[in-house]
Amino acid sequence: YIVMKLIGFNSIVSIIMGLIMTVTATAISIEILKEYGLLESRFGQSIIFSATLDDIFEVIFLPILITYVDKGDLSLTVLIFNILIFFTVIYASRFLIIPYVIRFLDNDEKSQLFIIGTLMVLLVSIISEYLGFGELIGALIAGVIVKFTLLNAEEYQGKKDMTELFEAATFGFLAPFFFIWVGINTDLSHILSNPGLGIILTLLAIFTKVIGSIIGNYIGKGKFSEGLIIGVGMSNKGMVTLVGAEIARAAGLIDQELFSAIIFMIVLTTIISPLLFNKLIKKINIS
Repeated sequence: YIVMKLIGFNSIVSIIMGLIMTVTATAISIEILKEYGLLESRFGQSIIFSATLDDIFEVIFLPILITYVDKGDLSLTVLIFNILIFFTVIYASRFLIIPYVIRFLDNDEKSQLFIIGTLMVLLVSIISEYLGFGELIGALIAGVIVKFTLLNAEEYQGKKDMTELFEAATFGFLAPFFFIWVGINTDLSHILSNPGLGIILTLLAIFTKVIGSIIGNYIGKGKFSEGLIIGVGMSNKGMVTLVGAEIARAAGLIDQELFSAIIFMIVLTTIISPLLFNKLIKKINIS
């Protein structure tokens, strides 16, 4: 927030960037942790737990902020009422509707479960859009609901097959269209004419995570080296950051130049962070 203000952006954009930059993409870091047998260690669990909290923080507060700013005529009372309705729907879906449906399904009927999960995602997305939070946020939260119910339900024994089915449908078919849309809205001329903004965001993404992780790990009586590696492992940005940036761009709260710089930052951190993370784990004995 402070750096964005110093660069010259207004308070709203600075707060939005602060929320977007909190997110961590841990997919690559998790694979590296698995390779070194550190995924179940205190070190590995710290990365996973912290990254999950980061994502939850953005998912909750970013749509609220954007909705409140984008709809200036919306009263705070109505906004709070919409938030309560939305989280009531989420709670009902997670703890009432889906578990109730699972009990009446045969474990071999993966196609039925897949259809139910897809319909649930669409339903939550529609409700989210109707309440003013946007369909992307609805789909993101619905995906979390599906993960912690359909794919982790003890009553359902084919969750591994279901996970593969959802991954094939989303990453193999739907995700490319989202990336195509983001690519269409990315202006390379802004990146080439002002690469400094993207570089500043990249440095912020890495150093803020590293500094925060070192301080947090020190408070938890951990080693400096552990905090350093945790920070580097959490500095990678990915899909959730991209979704947050697209929501802000679609709402007209960030311009094309800043959006393109965010894409540039995501690409750089995706390359730099795993390389540094892997090298530091090899060099420093954290066992």
